[in-house]
Amino acid sequence: DGLWSVGVLVPIGRVKDNSRTCLRRIAEELKGKGAFQMTCNQSVVIRDIPESKKAIVQKLLVEYKVAHSKETTVSGLRRNMVACVALPTCPLAFAEAERYLPTLVERLEVVLERPSL
Repeated sequence: DGLWSVGVLVPIGRVKDNSRTCLRRIAEELKGKGAFQMTCNQSVVIRDIPESKKAIVQKLLVEYKVAHSKETTVSGLRRNMVACVALPTCPLAFAEAERYLPTLVERLEVVLERPSL
């Protein structure tokens, strides 16, 4: 149908900082054409992008350094990390899972990059 889609990585399901600004700018550029859809793994798909806006969307994603394709240098571990919000919003939480997960993934990536003997 001539429309495009792009998946956008949203670390731990929180749209903030560069990602928030970038998505807002994309929404402004699309002016009601296109749609933002949450995925089951806490990321976003920007869909129904008209051909005339494709280059602008791509430029904004690169400009704001928002991970959006398999070529983006993000490990599979980081791409698929999911954490509950934990403290202070959940009374069942025992830890700061959401805040600690990026640190844990960073440490695991270092271990996974080591050559095995």
